Amino acid sequence: MTLIPARNLKNRKARCRKEMVDDGGKKNKQGMVENLKDEVDWLEDEVDWLEDEVDWLEDEVDWLEDEVDWLEDEVDWLEDGVDWLEDEVDWLEDEVDWLEDEVDWLEDEVDWLEDEVK
Repeated sequence: MTLIPARNLKNRKARCRKEMVDDGGKKNKQGMVENLKDEVDWLEDEVDWLEDEVDWLEDEVDWLEDEVDWLEDEVDWLEDGVDWLEDEVDWLEDEVDWLEDEVDWLEDEVDWLEDEVK
């Protein structure tokens, strides 16, 4: 179902009024009642359709909120991974520093031994 713009509702009202008058110019109350019942039925159908649309949109909002929660969890997991990698880099840099110190110490030992041999 689709919504009918207000101008179409005005046209429908005018048509209803026109149909209420019979050939003799008298108001046809039965026709008016039937037209109004039809209008009520149509409006009730529109309300049902709109309620279904609201339900669907609420489901979409729920789904999107779940997606946001999942993405936030993913971001947290990735940030934890970045923190872990940064810690690993720090540890490796410390290891490199330690190895460079060891190399320096060994070079000093070699120099000392060479001096001892002379």
